[in-house]
Amino acid sequence: MGFPCPVARVTELIGDPWTPLLLRDAMFGVRRFEDFHRYQGIGRNTLSSRLRRLVEAGVLETRLYQDYPPRKEYLLTDKGRELFGVVAAMLAWGERWLGDGPGELVELHHVPCGQAVRAESVCSCCGEPLDVADIDFRLGAGFPAELARRSDIRVRFDHDQDPVPTDLVSSSGDPAVER
Repeated sequence: MGFPCPVARVTELIGDPWTPLLLRDAMFGVRRFEDFHRYQGIGRNTLSSRLRRLVEAGVLETRLYQDYPPRKEYLLTDKGRELFGVVAAMLAWGERWLGDGPGELVELHHVPCGQAVRAESVCSCCGEPLDVADIDFRLGAGFPAELARRSDIRVRFDHDQDPVPTDLVSSSGDPAVER
């Protein structure tokens, strides 16, 4: 078993060149196969495959909008709408680091307050901006104990503070994994 990583799982689902663009368009309100095809210029087989994968993953759902011939539209599910943060972060990062003009290409406006906004990563506890220099990555409670014993895993999570979750500590208080 390899390293169980949520980033790898997300990349497996949306990491090809087309899927983030399809998600972006779905967030813009695009719903129909022909519209995705027209806006992206993506091949029909590739488009069909990507949409099917997003439906199977529960990111999109389909709804019949025409009976004859049967035609369906693609709608974001709650799971799909939650990917907005990922797409918005990609938009903000791209504008900042890959922009090639004097202004933003796309602005996000928060309808309730009417202000232009940008994606930010902030601490869910204190609200301060997150910076990778201020973060310790630690094994979580769901990390498989048998993998936590591997030296390559331990090296990734070796910090001054004990990164071993409490459920991986034996009843005697000794870490269940060797350091």
